[in-house]
Amino acid sequence: MKKNWMLCAFLSLVLMITGGCISSDEIQSASSGANTESGLADYSVPTVQVPVYDADWNQSVTLTETTIKWLTYSYELDRNNSVISRSFDGKTLMEREFKAYVIENEYLRVTLVPAFGGRILSLIYKPTGHEELWQNPVGAPYLIGSQIFYHDWLMIYGGIFPTFPEPEHGKTWLLPWDFEIITDNGEMVEVQMSFVDTIDNPHAPANYPTTATGIECRFTVRLDADRAALDTHVQLKNPGSDPVSYEYWTNTGLAPGSVPGHSIADENTEIIVPIEKVRLPEWYLSLAKNEEPASQDRVYILDELRWFKNWKQSGILYAYPNMGGENYWGVINHANEEGIFRVADNTKTPGLKFWTFGIDSVQIDPFGGAHDFGRPFIELWAGVTEEFFFKTPLEGGEIYEFDETYSPSVGLGNVIAASENLLVNLHWNAEDRLTLEWFSMLPEEPAQITIRQEGKLIYDETVYSDVRMGNSLTLPDASGAILELSITDASGEIIFSEPLQP
Repeated sequence: MKKNWMLCAFLSLVLMITGGCISSDEIQSASSGANTESGLADYSVPTVQVPVYDADWNQSVTLTETTIKWLTYSYELDRNNSVISRSFDGKTLMEREFKAYVIENEYLRVTLVPAFGGRILSLIYKPTGHEELWQNPVGAPYLIGSQIFYHDWLMIYGGIFPTFPEPEHGKTWLLPWDFEIITDNGEMVEVQMSFVDTIDNPHAPANYPTTATGIECRFTVRLDADRAALDTHVQLKNPGSDPVSYEYWTNTGLAPGSVPGHSIADENTEIIVPIEKVRLPEWYLSLAKNEEPASQDRVYILDELRWFKNWKQSGILYAYPNMGGENYWGVINHANEEGIFRVADNTKTPGLKFWTFGIDSVQIDPFGGAHDFGRPFIELWAGVTEEFFFKTPLEGGEIYEFDETYSPSVGLGNVIAASENLLVNLHWNAEDRLTLEWFSMLPEEPAQITIRQEGKLIYDETVYSDVRMGNSLTLPDASGAILELSITDASGEIIFSEPLQP
């Protein structure tokens, strides 16, 4: 029985304060939970809790344990986490329940689900009340037995999560990660989700090495009380004495500016990446039929495919030859000019992979049966290698680590530069005047903005952040030369300093 998408998608992010946690056995067995044979005839749609922004809220950060419920089409797994033959009919629904953790300050409400892949499932920007990440309203196992994924199938939940040590979602996307609270003092919450690769599946597809690497992955998530951005740290450690080959990718499922419980990317959604070229796998070349070919084989100038509406089919792109040292990428929903951006040292993660199910996924009813497994979101991946199936060594005893910042944005039509505290855009407005736009990840800090043109001071003022609308400034006549922009905080520390070319 089909249900209305907009109503039923509210099931995707429901926090029920009931305590408890499903066990690893329950995670790996579709026989647990509440099954129905005809859709959701007996299921009542709960109300999604939307956090209300209060500008006078006492500035602090909290950590709360809760539970979260998720619907999936029913299936059962064997001891190697592969779907058991004939356990999946594509019709029967079941409800799963996971222990979850909510980290919250004045600006962000972040939900973590360690029990299913060690993921950041939700990031709500409280001044707008909007969801920035994507969550699947109904999980549908797909490509079972197709020899594509390590466990020979996949089911997407959404959010942000580590994938390692194999490509194509790795080994751990469905498994419980260990969870540890490192700091919880009101000024900062820092937690760690971790997993050790001891998985050796003799039935993995032939293109995946089956041995356990022993790599230890630690995914640390931190939220400060005064910060409108979420900071993470990834650490990969080889505790053995011999080198091992691996891939690591941070998978991000993005749908900024969405109604909580109904996260969706649509035709208003643009991928913001500071690169010019992309490379396509051979089997997705038709995706780029409207892009201009570059001189290299299967390399194209990235233009039309910056917009989700121009993805006429599902497909993969890779930044070519890589991110080139640029430190940001993200997605903006132009319906409300709200976005989500990852800021990181991309010399550490030079790979960027794009994936979507295509614009037609907006029309899919997730309750219409598991054969329609496509979903309307944008998946951007940050990799320590440049493409899937290109591994890199981790020497015996070596630790490889890097930081990531995930920041919402409001009021930005584009981003042309970023720091760990600021997103910046510069463009000509309708009156041919130059406009500076920025979003501060430290909204309580007044910013001193200084702009020089060819050494001449043309602007020098203290500005406070607008957390609901973002900030913009139309400059005096600034045509021609490169502008020198400097932004400092109240203590005089430079939080952004970079020349900008109009």
